[in-house]
Amino acid sequence: MKTTTEEASAPLAGHTPMMQQYLRIKSNYQNVLLFYRMGDFYELFGDDAERGAKLLGITLTSRGHSNQQAIRMAGIPVHALEQYLARLVKAGESVAICEQIGDPATSKGPVERQVLRVVTPGTLTDEGLLPEREERCLAAVARSKERHRAALAWMSLASGECMLCELDWVDLADFLKTMQCVELLVPDSLQPTLMASSLESIVIKPLADWYFEPERAQRKLKERLGVASMKGYEIANEPALQTAANALIEYAAKNSGLSDDAALPHLQSIRRWRSEAYLTLDHVACRNLELVESLHGGTSHCLLNRLDQCRTVAGSRLIRHRLLHPIRDWLEIGQRQQQVRALVPLLDENLIAKLDAMVDFERLATRIALASIKPRELASLRQALTALPSLMVMLPEAFQSELGALNLDPKLLNDLKQQLLDEPAGHLRDGAVIRDGFDEELDELRTLDRDCDHYLAAFEIKERERSGISTLKVAFNSVYGFYIEVSQGQLSRVPDDYRRRQTLKNAERFITPELKAFEDKALSARERAL
Repeated sequence: MKTTTEEASAPLAGHTPMMQQYLRIKSNYQNVLLFYRMGDFYELFGDDAERGAKLLGITLTSRGHSNQQAIRMAGIPVHALEQYLARLVKAGESVAICEQIGDPATSKGPVERQVLRVVTPGTLTDEGLLPEREERCLAAVARSKERHRAALAWMSLASGECMLCELDWVDLADFLKTMQCVELLVPDSLQPTLMASSLESIVIKPLADWYFEPERAQRKLKERLGVASMKGYEIANEPALQTAANALIEYAAKNSGLSDDAALPHLQSIRRWRSEAYLTLDHVACRNLELVESLHGGTSHCLLNRLDQCRTVAGSRLIRHRLLHPIRDWLEIGQRQQQVRALVPLLDENLIAKLDAMVDFERLATRIALASIKPRELASLRQALTALPSLMVMLPEAFQSELGALNLDPKLLNDLKQQLLDEPAGHLRDGAVIRDGFDEELDELRTLDRDCDHYLAAFEIKERERSGISTLKVAFNSVYGFYIEVSQGQLSRVPDDYRRRQTLKNAERFITPELKAFEDKALSARERAL
């Protein structure tokens, strides 16, 4: 039996049209599982089906034939996608999500499909896939001009801050662990060397060497950042760091469903990691000190577990970062102590309630920028933004510099209040997200979807009066669509704008320009409204 990779590279003529489409798409995603949307299910085929069935504990079936081979299949319901993605990502797998983007009603062959995003361990942004109180970073490594040195770029896609540094190759594995990196992009030619190192807890993703070609990388990075020169950046004279940064951003953007040349819309900054600003604690030291996990691997008896009483998940991530990377600057240490002294006396039930009302602003902002936010997350954001001003006035003066940097735009909250339903649906695909009265076209589409029968009844009355045919009927069937039915004895009274649609034994069926326009709108109203 042929493997999926062999099938994807073989001639397509012997396959069914649907499998031809699948194999064309799969040929671009050979090293990841491809979830192929079919109605209310995502299907896996071939080798993907066998691997997915084993990892997820789902049924592997064989249905029909293509190119004289039985089609191996395994599927999951669309509504359960996140639950299965979480299990696959935890196992170190990457998954391409292929959606139906065409209209089944107008498609003559297989419905047009396209991969809209690729979920990998280092590119997670969805709430259901990320641990709330920890980071999951993506990293890329390139050769430095000094053979014993590596150029490293890393970022948490959920926050959008890209950091860079050079370090010795022997220190790479330990540094990646302390930075909570879970996926490492490497040039193909470097993969054997890195596979031999102690990176067992990190998914290594080899990319073609041309991703790391310095001239291409520097040109692409400037295009992504919209600048003619890198002079305004700390890495202006660091081609190896620019190479690593571009590979990182290009991979993250592509897997987020953006174009190959796109920048990450939520990219906050690209800057060097100043190792001299922090007390260096390698992974072994962190483990021995039991900062974030105990010597036995658990988290219930570590320092973080004792200290983390944060009411917000972003606060928990910050305290974890500060434990792993203690600062050296005594002025900043003093400022933090001053803030703690000012805040502790104010920690009453009222302030705690205000903090509890806050959401994960950082990660919600990322999902907004990547157009992956869910309607109910927007509703939570609206609620938090409403409560935020009262929290800000309760905080002491020691936090004024941080509060001043928030730069809240009242238009965002106003838009959310005016446009978003009080209790929107869980997903955009379910509709029921935008208020009535906000968009005229959307209101019309909703009316078409809800009031189709009412419209047809009114149209039938109008056409009876216009034609004088009291037995005229307006109806719909799935083959011919909407039609006006007139009996044979009344055909002489049919208006000139009637166009014949179907001939029956005792009647003719017609359509008019007005009814055809309604049909075009009504048949796609729900899809267009979404």
